[in-house]
Order: sequence, then structure tokens, then C-alpha cells
Amino acid sequence: MNKIKTILIGILSTICFMLAIVCVCLALAKDDTPPEITFDDIILSYTEGDDTSILFTGVSASDLVDGDVTDRMIIKSITMEKDGFATVTYAVTDTSNNVTERSRRVIYKTKPTTTTSETSDADNTSAPTTKKNK
Repeated sequence: MNKIKTILIGILSTICFMLAIVCVCLALAKDDTPPEITFDDIILSYTEGDDTSILFTGVSASDLVDGDVTDRMIIKSITMEKDGFATVTYAVTDTSNNVTERSRRVIYKTKPTTTTSETSDADNTSAPTTKKNK
């Protein structure tokens, strides 16, 4: 009977030891490093109302585990500034849900306003006036 107890205790001890090793390995293998966003050395210009895809020019993201994660990147915000620039904040996640945000300044132009005349030529009876410089 003592021999069976000793064998069972040995088997259970071995199983517990192996489970502990598996838990340590899983904890060490956990990906807790966020991706990295990098910018090419270019000056980017963006006009209000244009397609925001131009803001991804020269931006890439990579992760140690997942590799290239550029396709997972989003524009989190565009903050207009008074000096003709805007700050664009990008965000990207990897498959372990680690998140990185990074911002850069771009030249920001407001969309030119256009006006259209609703009157037809028949309604416009006066000739256009111009000033001559003397």
C-alpha cells in the first residue's frame, strides 16, 4: 500500500511540475510589446474635405510578433491648428490588442469656397462692370 502511495505522489508531483512549466512558458510567451509607427521624412499637405487616405502616405507600422500591421492602422483624430498645420494622430493594434498611438504635423489647407450664380443670362440685364486703372 505504501508503494502505491509513493507512486501516486510521484505521478501527481510530476504532473504539477509539468503544469507549472507550461504556465511559466505561456506567461513568458505573452506578447505585451505594442507595435511601432514610423513616418518617412516627408512634408505632407492635406486639404479639408479631401480623401484622408493621403494622410497614410509615408506611414507604416510593424510589430515584433505580427510583422507588418500597417493595414490595421487608423486615423484617430485630425486636430486643426491656427498656423496652417494640423496634427494627425494615428493608432494601430496588434493581434494581442496592444495599442500604439503616434502623431505628426501636416500642412492643412481649408477647402476654397465656391459660389454659383442662380440667375440666368436672360435675368441679367446689366453688363458687367470693371474698373480701369488710369
